[in-house]
Amino acid sequence: MHACVRHASARLASFIDQFIASLDQRLQAYKLLGGQFGCFGCVSTLSSEELLTTAKTLVGSYPNDLDSSFVDELCHFAKFADIFKDDEQGNISVSYFCTN
Repeated sequence: MHACVRHASARLASFIDQFIASLDQRLQAYKLLGGQFGCFGCVSTLSSEELLTTAKTLVGSYPNDLDSSFVDELCHFAKFADIFKDDEQGNISVSYFCTN
């Protein structure tokens, strides 16, 4: 194999390794975000205990931005959102919460 082909192969392998590492880092970041904010996508399907635990975890992660009343507010919001459930179980129509 010519030296230029070996060099190109080594560079490509290095690029692929770096690309895979970057994808893994991004996946871990998305998992963290999903763990912290995923509750907003399934508020209506969480049990009261799961909702409390999730809200408390979120408050613990952002103590300068959220106060302890957020826990109660999220629980009240979940009960309020129950009113607007679509026919399909677990789906909440976003149009009820959007303003023009």
